[in-house]
Amino acid sequence: MAVILNKDRLLILQLLVNKGGQADGEFIWNEIEFEMTVKAANEALLYLKAKRLIEISNGGIDDIYMVTALGVKEVEKIITHQSNILKQQNQKDQLERENLALQNEALKYQLRIRDQDAEIKRLTVENLQLQNRNQKRTILYMILSAVLGAAAGALVSSLSQLGSILKVYLQ
Repeated sequence: MAVILNKDRLLILQLLVNKGGQADGEFIWNEIEFEMTVKAANEALLYLKAKRLIEISNGGIDDIYMVTALGVKEVEKIITHQSNILKQQNQKDQLERENLALQNEALKYQLRIRDQDAEIKRLTVENLQLQNRNQKRTILYMILSAVLGAAAGALVSSLSQLGSILKVYLQ
């Protein structure tokens, strides 16, 4: 015998369990007044009675509604099920948060790698510029050395010829 507890049936059953297992009709009607119609409440009570989840006894002026052991078990089963669903949802939420944190960390790592790549490119360009400047200076120094060497050689040669001429002239 399958028990199907919709929202109205479960509400009434939980009210009775929370009240200590039994309550009079007035308590139930006051508690469910804004939750469901009288017709829906009567249908829910008749269903719960038919499934032997509650017993109804005449208490004189008003009926007394009592939860049976089967009704208590059904509420406990539903509460356990809802608790398990809540735990699973909490675990899912926790895993999603951890996943987002890992994705955030991976993104930061990728951004850091991009920044380092840009820095490497900048330093490479700067290094090439410095090497070009150094090579230009080296070539300039070589040309200056050659010109100065040729000039010094010519000067020495001129001075030696002048010295020979002066020797001849002074003798």
